[in-house]
Amino acid sequence: MGLPEIPFEILFNIAYFLTAKDKLSCMTVCSVWKEPFCESLWKTIHINDQRSLIPICNSVDEEKSTFKENGDRVRSLFLSRWLSTKAEQLQALQKHFQKIQLLHAPHGSIRATDHVKLTDWRLWNSLIHLEICVSGLSLQDEVQGLLDILSGLPNLERLEYIWTAWGTSDFYRLQDIEALHKYLPRLKYLSLSISLANLDPDELDKIELVEPAENLRVLKTRINNMDLRWLAYFARKYTKIHTLEWTDRTDLPASELFQEEAFEMFTKLHSAFKQLNKVVVNGVSQTNSTHIAFWNLFGRFGVPLKSLEYNLGTCFENSEILEKTITACLQSCSSTLETLLINGSTGISNPTNIPVSIGVCPNLVSLDINVFPSSIAINIILDNCIALRKLKLEAKRVFIDSNIQSDIQKHDLQLIHIIKSRANSALFKYISERCRRLRYMRLVDVAVVGPLSQDTGTIFIDMSYTCLALLKLNHVSFYGSQDDICNNESAVNLIRFSTVNSPLLYDNTTKNRSIIIPNSSLPETSAETVWFHTYWDGEEVSYDWRNECKIGYMRVLSSEEKDRAQEYFKSFQFQSNQSLDQVQVNRSKEGLVVRNDWEYDLPRGQATLLFAQVNKYVINAKAVRKDNVWSRIYAKKL
Repeated sequence: MGLPEIPFEILFNIAYFLTAKDKLSCMTVCSVWKEPFCESLWKTIHINDQRSLIPICNSVDEEKSTFKENGDRVRSLFLSRWLSTKAEQLQALQKHFQKIQLLHAPHGSIRATDHVKLTDWRLWNSLIHLEICVSGLSLQDEVQGLLDILSGLPNLERLEYIWTAWGTSDFYRLQDIEALHKYLPRLKYLSLSISLANLDPDELDKIELVEPAENLRVLKTRINNMDLRWLAYFARKYTKIHTLEWTDRTDLPASELFQEEAFEMFTKLHSAFKQLNKVVVNGVSQTNSTHIAFWNLFGRFGVPLKSLEYNLGTCFENSEILEKTITACLQSCSSTLETLLINGSTGISNPTNIPVSIGVCPNLVSLDINVFPSSIAINIILDNCIALRKLKLEAKRVFIDSNIQSDIQKHDLQLIHIIKSRANSALFKYISERCRRLRYMRLVDVAVVGPLSQDTGTIFIDMSYTCLALLKLNHVSFYGSQDDICNNESAVNLIRFSTVNSPLLYDNTTKNRSIIIPNSSLPETSAETVWFHTYWDGEEVSYDWRNECKIGYMRVLSSEEKDRAQEYFKSFQFQSNQSLDQVQVNRSKEGLVVRNDWEYDLPRGQATLLFAQVNKYVINAKAVRKDNVWSRIYAKKL
């Protein structure tokens, strides 16, 4: 096949990966190539400022205008925040780009108060996807103004009505929501950030007669101080949704939310959300009344949830409300749940409370708990979630609760990810012995503390039952202490990493093999144990609050240095009292010495990590929170 004979569709897909300059070059190759690359060049338009907007709008009446000639090729139009498009400019855009399928209009992108009168949204009836900001419209009557716009968009399948923190919203009534669905019969995805008025008696009577929105599959709502009786309306209206996201903004007492009346309305329902399998709850209320009502509805009808994300934030002022909410939630769906994520910032003193609140989830496969600054007892989770394959914990402390007396059953956990926590060295031995099928482990910003042997100078992290496909240690610090103390005095900066079956080391052919740059990985093949040293660069520690922090650097000891370390620890008890221990050396506030002073860390001991086998590992001193490779592993089915 010659170049000109390549099908249009293939050329169009190739153009997706090219820059605008390259697309222009390809258009000159031959006449057959011109059309697909031209289509791709015009497919999406981004208007970032008035400087870009003005020439587009001023060229409407020009017969040979580039925009007039190519406007029908445009399928997606993105307006930037604070673009402040005037009514006459919006008119021009509507006349130019009459076949767009997606419009993105965030806060401030559209300004004038008379848009509905001066513009004709029916020219954009090809729209399938509309993202538009509430306050960005600047309409005198927000509700009616929005409905007037939507009345001209009958083909819309996805509507995202964006909320801004500083924006205000008029109150929407039942008739307004019904009108919205009347105008948008094809709607599959609806995201609303609005305020709902309290339902009056006439509206309550109409709820039982509403026609379901048959095509809707995804509903996302952000509602202020919602009358809980609206839940009965949602249950009747959205019978076929599979995904529900609810952001609760409530600061009213339960008496003003019509909770009892809502419960009575639930009894009149025959079913609710029978096809729903994923729920995201963002709780920012000061009361749990709305949450209890929400889960009461779910529990009554046995909604078959498979995935639940609960973002509790700092909304709950005390741990008791937080625990009651989690308990009410899990009681309604624990038997079907397969994926659970809990985010909460309220401190809970008892580390068993959250695991106990989660209770028995026999089908749970993936569990992600972020409850810092609370602590988590991991053995309760493993006891109650027998099908668990992936476990991610972010907590002040992760440990084994020895007060829980139970038979220790082998567990099929395959992935564990611990973030920003403190853990005793015994935890890892427990995980290794109990979870023999563990394949992936990642620790980020974790402090491992354990007793330092007086005879060998070693903190022993024994995972000798564990064969890993991938191990990632990002800023994992070790502390030798009998009393669970982590400070610069107890910091252990020498790490000995080895495996029972196939010891690992750096590749001898690698240049600068003794240096580990933060975020880099080490090769996987070798024939002996690796020794690492965490050190200081002599400058003040710098922090990057965009998910990364630099505490120090890491390197592999050279052969000569490794021999020196091994000889030292062979007779640790004798040598620990010698001259190295007596010298006062300059250290960082984390207890690190500079690179060349590594021998002064010998008296502090070593942390030994022992595995059965590790196929690939990444060890560095940087707390990298975002990791695309790990994200892909975490996302796949294990």
